[in-house]
Formats: sequence, C-alpha cells, structure tokens
Amino acid sequence: MRTYSPALRLPRKAALMAREARYLARHPTERKLIRDNDRFQGIHAGEDCFILGNGPSLIEDDLSVLADDVVFTVNNLTADDLGAGIYPRYHVLSDRRFFSLDPDSQVDAPMLATLRKIFVGDRSPVCFAPSSEAGFIRAHRLDTNGNVSYFCNPFYFSDYYVIRTDATRIIPRFCSVVQHAVLLAIHMGFQRIYLLGCDTTNIIANISAALNDNADKYYAYEVSPELNAWFSAQFAKRTMERCAESYLEVLIGFRFLWLYCVNTGVELVNCSSRSVVDSIPRRRLHDVRPN
Repeated sequence: MRTYSPALRLPRKAALMAREARYLARHPTERKLIRDNDRFQGIHAGEDCFILGNGPSLIEDDLSVLADDVVFTVNNLTADDLGAGIYPRYHVLSDRRFFSLDPDSQVDAPMLATLRKIFVGDRSPVCFAPSSEAGFIRAHRLDTNGNVSYFCNPFYFSDYYVIRTDATRIIPRFCSVVQHAVLLAIHMGFQRIYLLGCDTTNIIANISAALNDNADKYYAYEVSPELNAWFSAQFAKRTMERCAESYLEVLIGFRFLWLYCVNTGVELVNCSSRSVVDSIPRRRLHDVRPN
C-alpha cells in the first residue's frame, strides 16, 4: 500500500490513464461489456438511494420505511434477509472470492446457491459484477435473467488514489463492496446516497475466523454452519497482515469518497446505527425517513 502524497496526484493520474488504455486494449471483451453502462448514466439524476451493507446493525433498523426507495444490496445479502417487503433494485459484488467457487465443493456449494438465488431468483435486481468474472457468470448461468451488468476495476485505489465514477471506463478497485456501490450510484446520478449496515467491523470477523470462532454475530443475516465454514475458509486464504492492510484501505477509501462527494455536490450520509466509519457525516434513519 502506497502512502498518499498530494504532490504525486497528477503523475499518478497520468500513469493510471496510460495503464487503463493498455488494459482495455488487451481486454476488448471487458471494454465492450462496460460500454453498456452508458445506459445507466444519470438515469436517477437528483434522486435518493440507500446502500445496504452486511453489518449486524442493519437488523436494528425498520427497513419497511424504504419500500418506495431505490435500494442497493451487496455481496450475499438477499431480499429474504431484508424482509419488510423490501426488494433491491441493484445488487453489487466486487470480491473475486465469490467468483472462484467450485460447485463440486461442499464448502463452496452453499454460497453458489445463494448467488443463484440473487442473480436468477424471483424479482432479481440488476446485478453488477467485475467484468473480469464474466466467464464465471456465464459458465454458471447466472445471467439467464438478462439482468447482469459489469464494471471494470483491475487496479487498486491505493495504488493511485484517484476516484473515477464513469462506469463506462475503469473505476478504482476498493477493498469494500459498499464503496463500489457508491461509485455506481454516483454514475447513475443519485443526489443523496445513504449507507445502512455499514458497520465496517469486518476486521473483527477476520480475527474471529483466525481464532476458529463463529462469524454469525458479525453479519446482518443468519450464518449457517455451512456458510460459516465458507467464510472461515476465505479468511484463511489471507494473512492477518493483509487483512489489517485491507482494513486501513477501506477506512481511507471512505474518506476519499466523502471528499469526492463534497467536491461534486453529492450528499453521502452514513445512517448505520453503529459504525466505525468516522469520515462520513452520520444521521439516523428515522430522521431521513420518518415512520
């Protein structure tokens, strides 16, 4: 992870643009996939949206007040987990571990079943995934509803510290899926973006897995023994040093997103009832959406 320096902003931006051009030239299929995002640009201009993370604080809120709002969900959070008649309009996955599942593996099978439920279940949302994983999505027939779109994010944000919100081009690769959802929401023109369940306590889940503890209490949904086994297997693939570094990148990423929103006139608010993210203004959900 590089240290941010304002003096290197322009050289890093120039280096990123050159690297982007080379990448898209070598990956014409991905370039074609993300061009389709032109149809989403500005379609929600001036509107509000709510991005729901997977933090346990999500279950403390009355989500029924969002019935008429545009809702984003992320990772393996399903409409069944939300209840209250809430059906997300958009769903975002960014972690490559979701796209390296083996259907013949007892550990991976439950997560693959969850992805099928999200992508091709009843009232499935528009699902966004990395363009590099289009092969996996086609191979497992997750695109049969015609509701899958892609974003391209091969380069880590911490390599350049440049925010890009044009989803028809390369966007930063963050360590938090919520941050990718924020970028897509900005691309769509949302004026006010509210975060819920953005506890950002995943470092605790990492430590819990390293200590062979159950991850259930760190998520907004019930974690079955099978799902807990999958989470533990994924956490075990990273060293605690890398987990800690990723956690720092998440906190820095939220700060940069907040500053970007301030400079572009987008209101970004963290309505999570509990959260360690202290760089984004906080409000309570019932103040934003009174019962």
